[in-house]
Amino acid sequence: MRITHVQELSVADRDRVRMALADAFAASTRRAYLSHWEAFEGWARERGHSPAPASPEAVAAHLADLARTASASTLRIRRVAIGAAHRAAQLQDPTAAELVKRTLSGLVRQVGSHQRQASPLTEQGLDAIRTTARQRRVGGGAVRRRLESAVAARRRGLVDIALCSVMRDALLRREEAAALTWADVTRQEDGSGRLAVRRSKTDQESAGALLYLAGLYCGHS
Repeated sequence: MRITHVQELSVADRDRVRMALADAFAASTRRAYLSHWEAFEGWARERGHSPAPASPEAVAAHLADLARTASASTLRIRRVAIGAAHRAAQLQDPTAAELVKRTLSGLVRQVGSHQRQASPLTEQGLDAIRTTARQRRVGGGAVRRRLESAVAARRRGLVDIALCSVMRDALLRREEAAALTWADVTRQEDGSGRLAVRRSKTDQESAGALLYLAGLYCGHS
């Protein structure tokens, strides 16, 4: 693929792109977009391409490279974040080009055919996690293995139970759950919770999703 030369922005203009991206969206969406934008920016600089404004050829090449390790949802979010950064800074959006659209479509089909759908976490499976998660475990290195204390086992187990429960309620993938922070969870007056997901598998445009959490574990210590 021949990449068209694009005149790169100055340092001040590149900072303007970041500021525009940071100011244009809600906090949860902003964090996701900035993370994806910084990843593309680093990739482009390593290869001598202009990240802003970027050429459609560079974006397509980046997505093709990313597809070697990323999921289809990540590819979609990356494209949306790159486009959002350009539009926020009033630059021509390279992701709107037919080349990028067709490349992404083909990559999504390729990635989807290679991915195996994981079995969902059932209520019986979650009950088993709740029953065993707080049991004391042996940790440490191969030479000196120690049994964790009851306090440490309880603390670790409660975190495992909460995370697995959130994953089941929100139907999260591992990478989506790994991106969560405490700031993404808010508790409601009725004891239930709301989860702001920045990387939802059902949100192809990466606009963010607000999901319901049951009160069984929301906010419990």
